[in-house]
Amino acid sequence: MRQNKWVWFLLFLSSIVMLHTVYANSTKNYQFNYQNKKIPDFSTYKPISVRKKAFITYVSHFAQIANKQILSDRQHVNQLRKNYLKQQKLLQKDKSWLMNLANTYNIKHWNINQPHDWNMLLNRIDIVPTSMLLAQAANESAWGTSRFAQQGNNLFGQWCFSPGCGIVPKQRAAGRIYEVQKFPSVLASVQAYILNLNTNTHYQAFRQARAQLRTQGKPISGYALADGLRHYSQRGKAYVSDIRYIIVANQLGNTELT
Repeated sequence: MRQNKWVWFLLFLSSIVMLHTVYANSTKNYQFNYQNKKIPDFSTYKPISVRKKAFITYVSHFAQIANKQILSDRQHVNQLRKNYLKQQKLLQKDKSWLMNLANTYNIKHWNINQPHDWNMLLNRIDIVPTSMLLAQAANESAWGTSRFAQQGNNLFGQWCFSPGCGIVPKQRAAGRIYEVQKFPSVLASVQAYILNLNTNTHYQAFRQARAQLRTQGKPISGYALADGLRHYSQRGKAYVSDIRYIIVANQLGNTELT
């Protein structure tokens, strides 16, 4: 009888320790070394609720950096356009900066004299909603635990087509040459993902919907703009539904930067 009491007592102590560990992990402020180019091993964050919170905290840091730089560039473009409309000229350094920016955003033969070209540039140089970015990163990388995330800092499944540019998928079909791109850092992966959405013809509907929200003075909502991701996956509308579910289920709407 006394032995049974000791067994129950030890089980009770073990449960207290486990509950304390879970509580500590779920309430702690995650401290990451953001200067480290290697993504953390998110498989060690348990349970899954803790892993999700850690992943959201970590990736949000880089999303904010990338989007704030875009907003800064966008503000500068708007100011230069105002200056040009007023004076009908710009300094050569400003012209060069605009041409380089247009080239980055894959706009060929950008012309300072064409209002359409200014509009096209501003249509492309804008943020990707943090909630949508986080939801896609979570979906594509299994909350940071996928092979491509851990070995290549690739959170979004971006492909490349030069031999050695990335990681060869184990399930790649015969005759295919693509690889899953390797990035020097998570920030580089985030920036490449944003640039892809801002330049690829497949996401023109996304950019148009975002521009409409700007015109209407409405928030840049990831839930609303996720509809423009139908071409991101062969699953189309089902993929959009998955992204929206992740946004709602994890309350990612609270992360938006406008």
